[in-house]
Parts: sequence; structure tokens; C-alpha cells
Amino acid sequence: MSAYFLPRSFLMAILQRHSCNINVPLCNLKFSIDSGERDSKTGVLVYGLFLEGGSWNELSSCLEESEAGKLYLEMPKLNLVPVDASAVSKAKMFSCPMYNNTERRESSLYSTFSSNYIMSVDVKTVKTESHWIKRGTAILYQIDD
Repeated sequence: MSAYFLPRSFLMAILQRHSCNINVPLCNLKFSIDSGERDSKTGVLVYGLFLEGGSWNELSSCLEESEAGKLYLEMPKLNLVPVDASAVSKAKMFSCPMYNNTERRESSLYSTFSSNYIMSVDVKTVKTESHWIKRGTAILYQIDD
């Protein structure tokens, strides 16, 4: 994913394509994460993302507590699958925000392309959503060195 200058545009194009294919309004769609290299005609495999405030269990494809002393974790290849938000169960899911970098603020007041927030992605978890919000858990497009 780090090869894209505007990752939000790329991800929105995936949602738009899926919206047209299944005749569902674009505003009803969101991404859900399925870890691993699955052959999906609706999703997109992405890599090069980082996780802050948690760790990723590849076997169960869910969010877990971070390892001691690890601030950022490189995520494995993920299959971002568009899903109908009204049909998805909210139980044991965390709507994880995705940001361009570690600074979670706007870099310019005048440019629409400078927004640091990309979108939220549904992630499976065994903890409550409030637990991850208090930890400041987020998916990051790139990290500061």
C-alpha cells in the first residue's frame, strides 16, 4: 500500500466497483479485514501497513494485546473485503481507524488531500471496542523513523 500517494482514493475505487457489482449504495459499504492470501474476487490484498496499540493474531485473524515494548507491529498481508455495513454483526468487532502516519491530525486546513485519516476498517477482536479506543489502536499507512 505504501506505493500509493492517495490510498483513500484507491480504497474508495474498490468500494465503488463492489457497489456497482452488487447494486448496493456506496454509503452502505465498508471494509472488513480477512487475514491471509485468500483468492477473493471482491477484496484486495494489501501489505505494508502497521498496527499501533495492539498485535495481530494470524491464526484467528483478530486483534490482540500488544507485546511488551513493541509500539508498532508490521501487519501481515491482509485481504480487505467490502461488506454491507447493515449486514455485519457488531459483536466482537472494532472499527479500527486507518491513518496515513503517526500524527493523528490534519496537516493543512485548505487541501482535501492532506487529511491524515483514511477510513475505518472492521477488525475482529475478543475485547470490547472501548478497550481498543482507550489504547489508541490504529492501523498506520507509514510510521516515522
